[in-house]
Amino acid sequence: MLSCYIVDDESHAVDVLTKYVARTPGLTLAGSNNDPVTGLNEVRIISPDIIFLDIDMPGMSGIEFLHMLTEKSAVVFTTALTAYAVEAYIHNLTDYLLKPISYERFLNCIGRQEARLANNRQQQQVVARDYFFVQCELKSKMVRINFGDISYVESLNNYVIIHQNNQKNIAYITLKEVLDFLPDTQFTRIHKSFIINDDRIHSIVGNQVYLTGKEPQAIAIGQTYRESFFNKVSQRSLKRH
Repeated sequence: MLSCYIVDDESHAVDVLTKYVARTPGLTLAGSNNDPVTGLNEVRIISPDIIFLDIDMPGMSGIEFLHMLTEKSAVVFTTALTAYAVEAYIHNLTDYLLKPISYERFLNCIGRQEARLANNRQQQQVVARDYFFVQCELKSKMVRINFGDISYVESLNNYVIIHQNNQKNIAYITLKEVLDFLPDTQFTRIHKSFIINDDRIHSIVGNQVYLTGKEPQAIAIGQTYRESFFNKVSQRSLKRH
């Protein structure tokens, strides 16, 4: 459940957003205020997940409010003015809603915030979990595998071979089970039989990925995974515009 707070000197605007929050599953209204100074004090106590903030207000503008905000709440500008879009971008705000605000546009904004929170949770999990234990050849032997040590993972019938630094560990699990545990920000499946550690990529030549090592390991990029892999590479590529 996401808690919301509304700061707007126009009562009508507060009423509209209040109705939208009530209509939307997963949202709850923590409070609202027409006075930004009072609203700021209440926000500091409540610390809501999302603040819907007007810009042009007497006593304190939305920009001034934003600069004085110390909470980690997501902020959404709600305004009839288009001139502050750059300000919203600079402060990495969740969204910028232009009045009159439609319910469809409101839902789109909430979807963005939910996606951002989910991404933040995933990143926190990745930071907190940078290794796993796996049962290897001997049933009584559990081996710790650090993410950073993995070069690539290879599927072999009903087993996988985890190549890490200068050693190999064979485990009786599927490649998909390994992939589901690894962060997709660092690891990529490029073939039905291979997962690679993106940090170990030395070069890409045609449809071959070369991984770092004394003799760079070449792994073919499978047709099924080619498009998604090169899209990921493109997002990290420095190009001349």
